[in-house]
Amino acid sequence: MKCNLYRLSVLFLPALFSVGCSTIPDIVPQIPLPILNKPSAPIGKDIEQANDFLAAGKQHDAASAYFAAANHYPSPQRERLILQAAELAANFKDNNLAQRYLDPISSSASFNKMSKENQARFRLVQGQLAINDGNQREALRIFPQRVSDLPPALGDKILKARMTAAQSSRDKLALIQELVLQEPRLQNRDAIDLNHKRIWNLIKQMPLQNIKDGASQINHPILKQWLTLGAMAREVRANETDESSYQRGIKGWIKLNPTHPGIVEAKKLLKEKPTAVVTPYRGG
Repeated sequence: MKCNLYRLSVLFLPALFSVGCSTIPDIVPQIPLPILNKPSAPIGKDIEQANDFLAAGKQHDAASAYFAAANHYPSPQRERLILQAAELAANFKDNNLAQRYLDPISSSASFNKMSKENQARFRLVQGQLAINDGNQREALRIFPQRVSDLPPALGDKILKARMTAAQSSRDKLALIQELVLQEPRLQNRDAIDLNHKRIWNLIKQMPLQNIKDGASQINHPILKQWLTLGAMAREVRANETDESSYQRGIKGWIKLNPTHPGIVEAKKLLKEKPTAVVTPYRGG
């Protein structure tokens, strides 16, 4: 039975059950072992065996070993091991197995008791399940957006997953949003400039109405003003706006957004003259 556990809310995670998915043994009551020095990555013989499986490329065996090891650790190690098993299953695209691994921690009560790191890992797995089902937009809704308070390796993994989902979604607005959100990670000036050009080129490829709809619905200030500038540049041409009105509009945008990354493109627009879009006569 296929259990679509990844359909969770952005703001609230409802209870997620997988009735009929009971081939995996239940997690036994937690054994009150001492908390280890690294609670997010417990180390023991059972974990070492799972790590060896993983290093040997035996992902199925590693996932099974991590899940079995979860029986022997208290929270938050227990949840971390379950999530490790589920993430591996999601990576080799066995959604049913991943969902069964997640079953012991899939209720809203269990989710709310998890550490922030484990909650982010849970959502990472759920998003991957959505991608496996070809539902990239759902994955982007589920994946965490803010990763600054997470371990760097986990944050990078989430952001890469978001970018992959956005690129494969064929949704230009979703990709533009991801390019804007992830730009603070870029440190090289050339990479930042290239990112701006990519954003602008994608905006220019979008239908005008889609740009305007995005600008009216999105609250992120930088993304909103990118779209506003794009709509302005496109609309003046479509409506045969005279040059003086065009110049005033662009200058007004620059005045309101003096530090916006789109300022370079806006200044280029000042040098352009609006050109009307002519619809040819097609006859009777």
